[in-house]
Amino acid sequence: MNLINNLSMRGKLLTLVVPALVVIAWFAIDSIANSYDELGNMRQLRTMVELADIGDPLIETLQKERGRSAVRFASQPETDAAKQSTRELETQRQQTDARLRDYRAQLDTALAHADFDNSVTDNIQSVRQALSDLNSLRQSVDRRSIVAAESAKRYTAIIMGLMDRIPLIIRRATDPELTPGSERLLRPCRDYRASRSGAGRRRITHSQRRL
Repeated sequence: MNLINNLSMRGKLLTLVVPALVVIAWFAIDSIANSYDELGNMRQLRTMVELADIGDPLIETLQKERGRSAVRFASQPETDAAKQSTRELETQRQQTDARLRDYRAQLDTALAHADFDNSVTDNIQSVRQALSDLNSLRQSVDRRSIVAAESAKRYTAIIMGLMDRIPLIIRRATDPELTPGSERLLRPCRDYRASRSGAGRRRITHSQRRL
């Protein structure tokens, strides 16, 4: 008490204010740390959303290529219809290749900015292998060394590999450590793609029944 009484007015003010400032600073640092963690989680969530989204254009073109391949199988060789279907299929393949290049570039960017769990990385590797076999599938279609049903099945396997990534990402995004409610951001995307793929498979089935 005597020590405080001997202090100047400025010293007394500092004695009273400094402890309060220390407490405020501690809470501020804690808040900043929490905000930084939340920012990191939001960035990771954003990357997950991007990872779920980058496959969508490729899925669309693969579905169209699957359909064009079915049309080619349905046409009789050496006819005008076969020649037209071949031209349309080749045009569609070029569009698929352009989307595939974009997909690979965006995937590399996503992988460079975030770490994903084993289930997602395993899916990425599986799809990568399936896409590497795409040219072999195309050659089989051109030679008619496989039937239409086998062609549709193999295209569908690639498409479903891309779509199966969505529930894997949703499961990771609903981790309590990440932002609550993130599942709601991704679920409509998954449901929309699933409905589109189902419609595509029904069109292929209908086409095959007409062969």
